[in-house]
Amino acid sequence: MPKIVSTRPRLRKQIMSSVGAAASLQPAPGESNRKTRTMARGLSREQSKEKNAKKAAGPKGNTENLTPAQRAERDKAAMAAKKAAKDAAKTGMSAEDLAAEEKRKAEQRARQKEGSFAKANPLLAKQLKKAGNPQGK
Repeated sequence: MPKIVSTRPRLRKQIMSSVGAAASLQPAPGESNRKTRTMARGLSREQSKEKNAKKAAGPKGNTENLTPAQRAERDKAAMAAKKAAKDAAKTGMSAEDLAAEEKRKAEQRARQKEGSFAKANPLLAKQLKKAGNPQGK
């Protein structure tokens, strides 16, 4: 409680009563923010339950118990099978379809290259595009 310094007893009494009234407006120490505290405890309890559920869900990473060399070998075999399937599908295409496919892929690579160039230097790319000269060629 603040020390009240006043030379007049009547004023001192008024100040003391107003300080006491202000103190009575505040809730008791055990009752302050009771709802907020309960909500905060409930929230933290929910968050910790979620965190523990994630931990109990299972381990991350290598769950197949393979060494990196074994995984690389397995992936290499899968990619070879995928490439063989793709090549088999290509042999069924006509020469014109193959040429069109290669042309489409070349255009896609060029667009990707222009995009990475524009990302690295957007102002220069914009100026070159206005001039009709992509990448200064």
